[in-house]
Amino acid sequence: MSDRPSTAPSFGIDEYSLLLEENERLREQMRELLRQAKENEGKKRRFDQLELQLIGAESFAELFSLLSHDYRSTFKLEYLSLALIDPRQELETLITSTDSPAKKYQGLIFLPHPQKLTTLFPFPPVPWLGAYQPRQHYYLFPGCSPEPASIALLPLKRRENMIGSLNLGSTQPERYANDGHVDFLSHLCSVVSMCLENTLNHERLKKVALTDPLTGIFNRGFFDRRVKDEVSRTHRYGQPLTCLFCDLDHFKNINDQWGHQAGDRVLREIAGIINTHLRRSDIFARYGGEEFVVLLPHTDSSAGREIAERIRKNIAGHDFKLAGSQAIRVTISIGVATLRSETAERERPSAPEQLIRAADQALLEAKENGRNQVVGAGNI
Repeated sequence: MSDRPSTAPSFGIDEYSLLLEENERLREQMRELLRQAKENEGKKRRFDQLELQLIGAESFAELFSLLSHDYRSTFKLEYLSLALIDPRQELETLITSTDSPAKKYQGLIFLPHPQKLTTLFPFPPVPWLGAYQPRQHYYLFPGCSPEPASIALLPLKRRENMIGSLNLGSTQPERYANDGHVDFLSHLCSVVSMCLENTLNHERLKKVALTDPLTGIFNRGFFDRRVKDEVSRTHRYGQPLTCLFCDLDHFKNINDQWGHQAGDRVLREIAGIINTHLRRSDIFARYGGEEFVVLLPHTDSSAGREIAERIRKNIAGHDFKLAGSQAIRVTISIGVATLRSETAERERPSAPEQLIRAADQALLEAKENGRNQVVGAGNI
């Protein structure tokens, strides 16, 4: 038997226990790192799928829905809002005019002054993560209860110009309290900014296709599409839908006596006057020539006639300025018809045509009875 001392370390029971505990802690850390890696891999895979959907969005409504519902659900976000810098209200008009905003745009914010948003970011703007400060951030998270504890503000930029921000909020103070997600959020900024510009350009093209170039209001193609939608809503919500069919009196005389440029000027002013009596939810279109048509959702026959009468009086009392100091007076005849929800349900395929025909017949009666008046067809 050798007398050489053993080189193997010898441990006491306490030291051995400490090594076991340390080893278990390392194993737990490894398991947590592996779990986080798998979770991050899953998040990356889900984001890649969502990114393809965002890039493929063909309308602003689709893009906003993907962000406010799919993205929010996928990444378990408690609060999400989209703020757009819109000093001339061009974007608000563009987004909400072709579709009823209703509840589908909750969390969409239009800011008239860019400074209110740009002061929240460093320069150049990069994602900002930190604690929610009510006095600074309240307008980006309207109606949130409880208030978020931590937030991530993502600047949206195109061609170095800031166009808005995507705002994420959490009741967990630690979720956006560090810089751990900045690379991912910076990439999200770029994707959303590009998609936002793309869909807004689509909306601008659609508006050009659906807008009457002379008056700037919607054209008949848009009206024909929307009247079907409004009839469906009448059936769904049990509320009446009133149609005003308007026609300028003796408009041919204006063109013959003063020329077509004067006639065009009168049509533009007529459209402007009618618009002042309408709500944002009303649908106003040029039907053709000197004819205009208005849809008044959730409006009964009596209220519809009151609106029509105010429009008629306002136009009759207006001086339409022509070349130089010359001014003329113009009158308008209006037919009013109201679609009841029962008719919308019973006659759904033909209800839009019935409503327009009834309003048109009332308009013809107004013309035959001497013009410059409102005639109601009543309920259909």
